Amino acid sequence: NPFFIGWRKLPNELKEHVFGFISLSDVISFADVALSFRHYAVKCLRHRLTLLIEPYALPLYSLLLVLDRSNSVIGGSLALELVHPTGLIPNNLDLYCPNQEADDLCGFLLSQVYDPVPDTIVYPLIVDDTPGRNCIEAVRTLHHPVKGSTIHIIISDSSSALPPIYSVHSTFLMNFVSANGIYSCYPSLTERNI
Repeated sequence: NPFFIGWRKLPNELKEHVFGFISLSDVISFADVALSFRHYAVKCLRHRLTLLIEPYALPLYSLLLVLDRSNSVIGGSLALELVHPTGLIPNNLDLYCPNQEADDLCGFLLSQVYDPVPDTIVYPLIVDDTPGRNCIEAVRTLHHPVKGSTIHIIISDSSSALPPIYSVHSTFLMNFVSANGIYSCYPSLTERNI
């Protein structure tokens, strides 16, 4: 196949640069071509995630392990940038966790030299007109004194981290990264900026 031959001839730097701008649905299509393409796609997504979390001084393996153990997910602008790359750098990391796992997740981040920021209000407080319908029990903000990075821990009011993600009114926010994969609830709408 001429495509396979052409792909193998491209320099790795060019492949990685181009891959940095491919949306998640295009990555999935690319991965369906052949097993070697799937391995390359996973490697590139892992590299993209590593670059996105670099400002937060969290090693990828440790972060994925704590996400798995605490049933938590990465959401917000960092997940959106992974699903639909624009080249923008997220200015904070949003971690969504179940209410019973919040203390463990905060404990891990405190062990990574993050400091709690007391009485920080993260807007919007409510998504719906009726308070309490946004499935968020609380939001904790942590700040890294050396890196200057901010992490918001959005605590769900249930035993799942996902209700706050699904209760928003924007398809741009309905993307998340778990320890097991990258998810986009409305990939075609997200890619068309709708």
